[in-house]
This record gives sequence, C-alpha cells and structure tokens, in this order.
Amino acid sequence: MDDEEFASADAGAILLRMYSLTRVSHDKRKVCLMLCAFCRLVSDLLSIYHIRLIRTCELRVDGKLPADTHPSARASIDTYTARYTNQPGSGFSDQDTLINNLMLATLSWGMIDWDFVRRIATRVVALRRDVRSRHVGIDRYDMPAMRDVIACVFGNPWRAPVEDGLLANKWWRPVGSDQCTLIFSGTMLEANAGRIISIAKTIYEGKDFDSMPILADALEEAGCTDQKLLDHCRKGPHVHGCHVLDMILQGR
Repeated sequence: MDDEEFASADAGAILLRMYSLTRVSHDKRKVCLMLCAFCRLVSDLLSIYHIRLIRTCELRVDGKLPADTHPSARASIDTYTARYTNQPGSGFSDQDTLINNLMLATLSWGMIDWDFVRRIATRVVALRRDVRSRHVGIDRYDMPAMRDVIACVFGNPWRAPVEDGLLANKWWRPVGSDQCTLIFSGTMLEANAGRIISIAKTIYEGKDFDSMPILADALEEAGCTDQKLLDHCRKGPHVHGCHVLDMILQGR
C-alpha cells in the first residue's frame, strides 16, 4: 500500500491488513500505544479516572511506571482487571469495558494479539457512533481520526523504517522491496551537540507535541529531505508513540 492509498483507506481496512505484517504484530509496545491513543479519541466520553488509567497504561508500556507507584493506582488496576476477568460486563459501562480491555492488553502485552486490537477498536467506534452493539465491525465505519493515530504511531506500515546498525542511519524500505531511501543519518542526529535528539527527548517526555514543527525545522536544517516525515512533524496530529520520535530516540 503506497502513501496515496494509505491516506485514502479507511481505518478498519488498514488495521485488518497491517496486523498481518510481522513487524507490526511483533512490536507490542507500539501496538499498545496505538490502542491507548484509540481510547483517547473518546476522552470526552470518559471520566478523569479513566483518562488517568490510560496514562498509567502508557507509562507501563514505556517501562516508566515507578516501582513505588501509589498503592491506590495498583489497586485500581488489580480491581478493574479482576472484575473484568471474573464477571465481564457485570455492572460496567461501555467506557469501563473499553478501559478494562486496554489494561488487560498492557498488563499482558507479551500475549497481545489481533483480538485485543479488534476489541478495543470496535468499542471506540461504537462509543463514538453511540452504537450499543458489541458486534460493530471496524470495517463498517471509517474513523479518520483512527487512521491518523495509525499514521502517527507506525507511519505508513507498508513503508518500513530500517536502521543501519553500524552507522545508525535511518531508511525507508517499502515492504517486500530491497530498495531503501535514506531519511537521516546518525551524524545528522548528532550534529550541533545532538540538538535533534535533545528536542525529540523533550517532546516525548513532556508530550509537548506543539514543538514538533521545531523538530521538523531542525531535521530539515540538518539535511533531512523526506517531505512526508517533515509534513507529519509540522501538521500532525501527534500521539504518544509517534514513529518519528521513536526513530530518533530508539532506532525504531
């Protein structure tokens, strides 16, 4: 799927096709962050408590959930998970069930599979469309915002990022192709005392996505010519787990 097809496809079709890609299904961290971002699409329908639990899930996935996390936070996760596991749907609102599914995904993220993705995506669609049925198919509805989340977290999944381990250069390679296009080099990232890495780290840790255009300017000044990547930085939208920040900070 090229960039033009990806930009026009509906979210359900993209999800169904992309999860068959090994690099997507095996990257549990990014899948979980995508699911967290899906849940945030209906944040106006969630309680503050639900939103805090989403943030807890994001921290857990990133390995930043402190060992001394307040006992009440751990108790909330344990209670929600136990109640859902033992009595799914009992006394729970649709919003409760959505967050339960998210927590189950992040708590057992080594086992996360397509069923978790489908379950959470369909519930987000159902909440947004105010549809009560649990059998809403994501392929029946298009949520452009959901496609935007996928594009931010994975880029175009059919245009995979590749790292040259020796030089830490970042490339795009279409799935199934041997041809690569250089995005930016390790020397580019280290230029000006690592200014690009510093900007990316500040944005990621503070979720300061309003500063993404500054990162785009820094990348362009350093020699990056990938217009798709630069446009994404400048126009967004952005979510936690952005593929550009990941490529800079983690070699993803």
